[in-house]
Amino acid sequence: MTAPQQCPGRRRFGPVTSPARGAAFGGRHVPRHPSRPQLIRDSLGTPGSDMSSFDATEDQRRLVLPGDALVKDAIAAWTRGVTIAAPAQDVWPWLAQLGADRAGWYSYDFIDNGGRPSARAVLTEHQDVVIGQVLPALPDAEDAFVVADVVPGRTLLLTVPGQDGAPIVSWVFHLSELDESTTRLVVRARVSAAWRGLARGAAAGDGNLLIEKVYGGLSLLPGFLMIWAAGLGHGFMERRMLRGIKWRAEGRYK
Repeated sequence: MTAPQQCPGRRRFGPVTSPARGAAFGGRHVPRHPSRPQLIRDSLGTPGSDMSSFDATEDQRRLVLPGDALVKDAIAAWTRGVTIAAPAQDVWPWLAQLGADRAGWYSYDFIDNGGRPSARAVLTEHQDVVIGQVLPALPDAEDAFVVADVVPGRTLLLTVPGQDGAPIVSWVFHLSELDESTTRLVVRARVSAAWRGLARGAAAGDGNLLIEKVYGGLSLLPGFLMIWAAGLGHGFMERRMLRGIKWRAEGRYK
């Protein structure tokens, strides 16, 4: 399957590529990897706060997930999860339609979706997801995120390709049914050192979105401080996204 053709006039977010399929699926335990420190701690939520309920369990942080092998020398990794009172088949449509110019990211739309409200209904026209397809990270972007692997009803693996075509970011959404009416969604992002160059490139472009300016600011920080600040920002946005997916799948939005 080849990646969709570029559309004239659409903003570039990174180089276009068609990454290979991700690692095999499954959930086996592995020894803890060395930290830097501990790949900048998966969760930055405040214990006991509403948002800390989206932190992954220790076991989930140790799971091997699709995409782990794609970013080999990750400088940061963040794993989060949420329990959803709905079967996986009712959660999946909300994942399938992710992306700017699609359903949005269910997070803070004024930051990452150009102010366009994320969908509160399943969009049938955005349910077919294929390897190589671009789910735009930002409105009018044409080349990231790229679907690296997909198992409908179970896993969606997104990547951001670098200049050489190798993924510099992986972002996986993995569903596991706890029982016939309850699903656990685990999300993991892994980032390589090459992300700094991508962030600088986004900031140097002609985009005016707040998230692009944030990327540029982060790229100017010293290494450890950049990772810490990026973790805070990513956690802020991703926890909102997880809550948005949960509430939509549970039918709280009418």
